[in-house]
Amino acid sequence: MTLPKHLELQGLECQRLGMLVRQLAGEQKYQEALQTAEQRLELSGGTYGPEHPMTATCLNDVGTFAQAFGQYDRAEELFERASKIHRKALGDAHPHNIAALNNLALLYQAKG
Repeated sequence: MTLPKHLELQGLECQRLGMLVRQLAGEQKYQEALQTAEQRLELSGGTYGPEHPMTATCLNDVGTFAQAFGQYDRAEELFERASKIHRKALGDAHPHNIAALNNLALLYQAKG
């Protein structure tokens, strides 16, 4: 999906924030990575819409950090929302949906 001209800068910022999230995580700066992932999620929802696969990817990212901080209920909600969006937009067998479901399974395992 190509963004309308007036949203192109927000799309680029979404990409930049995604790279920053990965960089911060790689540097083990998890609190900063979570904050950046949350910022990216908000931007993505406003840029692409709440039901777009990019927004689902951002939900999945925030869920990953929420789980790392022991916020299991929040992570579960985020992973479920991400999976629902990916399933609707991309299908059950798409790798993005499988990743969201895998994160959900790992969360259930962590919760016992």
